[in-house]
Amino acid sequence: MDVFYEFLGKTASAKVVESMRNDQIILVKTEEILPLRSEVLRPDLPIESCFFSEDARSTHFAIKVKTEVVAIVSVFPAPEGQKATWQLRGMAVAPKKQRAGFGKQLIEAIDNYLYEKKAQRIWCNARSEAVAFYQKNGYSIISDEFIIEGVGPHFKMEKKYEL
Repeated sequence: MDVFYEFLGKTASAKVVESMRNDQIILVKTEEILPLRSEVLRPDLPIESCFFSEDARSTHFAIKVKTEVVAIVSVFPAPEGQKATWQLRGMAVAPKKQRAGFGKQLIEAIDNYLYEKKAQRIWCNARSEAVAFYQKNGYSIISDEFIIEGVGPHFKMEKKYEL
């Protein structure tokens, strides 16, 4: 199967491309991740709730199996004053594809991408039921549990990188 990487004006070295195992992980536009983001993360809300204010400055990763997007994640640099800090947002894997390693592949790809960006830290608001997944992938809890209105309980988590 021929796969073409869509880097959308962003650059990636061979290390990042190599981390895109099985030629499945690609960079995509916001519009391509919205259906899965809606299905998994906000199923009872209108699709408009799936647009995040940071989407325009985010790098969106997706895993496609044939033509179907089965896993997604977005990362973006934190606001000024938080040097070398990035945020992970909107990680989702299609329900029938969960626990098949797609989430781990996305984490590995963004780790390599952020290494090249000289990131020192990435953080996220992890759903409570996903905490174990993030811990297995090197993240630590840095807050008490809190509620995101209309979405549910979360913990703030982070991973630090050594350059």
